Amino acid sequence: MWLFEAFSGLRDRTLADKFKIRVSTEDEGMRLDQVLAKHIPEMSRRKARRFIEIGGVFVDSKRVKVSSRKPKQGQSITIHIGGAIDSLAKPQSLELENLFEDDHIIVINKPSGLITAPTPESDRGNLKYLLESRLDVPCEIFVVHRLDKDTSGILVMAKSNEANIKLSEGFKNHDFDRRYLAVVKGHLENETVTVSSPIKKKSATTHLKRLRHLKDSTEIEAVLDTGRTHQIRLHCLSIGHEVVGDSLYGTKFTPKPPQMALHAAHLGLKHPITGEHLSFDASYPAPLKRWVEQLL
Repeated sequence: MWLFEAFSGLRDRTLADKFKIRVSTEDEGMRLDQVLAKHIPEMSRRKARRFIEIGGVFVDSKRVKVSSRKPKQGQSITIHIGGAIDSLAKPQSLELENLFEDDHIIVINKPSGLITAPTPESDRGNLKYLLESRLDVPCEIFVVHRLDKDTSGILVMAKSNEANIKLSEGFKNHDFDRRYLAVVKGHLENETVTVSSPIKKKSATTHLKRLRHLKDSTEIEAVLDTGRTHQIRLHCLSIGHEVVGDSLYGTKFTPKPPQMALHAAHLGLKHPITGEHLSFDASYPAPLKRWVEQLL
């Protein structure tokens, strides 16, 4: 178990989500933070330096983290602000449970509230960044698959190019056994339900199995044939049983869960280098487990 100091996510609501600037003749010779402060309403140089520091600024589509850089005439500057992580926010304690690690892969039990990989708004405060910041991992961590920020549970990441290629192929070919636990609103009548409905015009299939009825809700197991963004959440919503605690697609539920009630509980895979079969299981995080027990 590793303990990190992570920063809570804050939205700067005085600014739009995204700005684009074309460097003019008058801008040439100015520092990057000066250009941003000049062209963006409500943007001070101090605030500009903050967004540059956390990785939310791109020059000609390349992330730039040096405030003193002087962009050239004609270059395009993009700053992503919506949902950015405020590097000045108070740090919060964050534990990461390491389920397995060797020279090629690492398997983590991700907590809810942590994004998996860098976003346009920031390259900090994500699982990839935290793992790479460990002193005993002097290598790049490759993101093979992702869990939504509010979803807890098991995921595997690669530590070598060879492992990254083979694991990515495995996910593409649906070679991995992934099972999720979730609590959805209402009582699911059928013991099993298969939902096949496109997501963003791509085919998507989810197999749902009723585990037990709870108070005004149902605990289910979900198995994916595909891995689309928000797949379980959207497919459950489509059949009238939204995932409890889903801040994007859901509605109020009492008692309120400590996190979204969706957890990646099982991952089975073949080791990309040795060929050994690996199997991992992780129960609900303790606060979510206690909440589920209240519904019995």
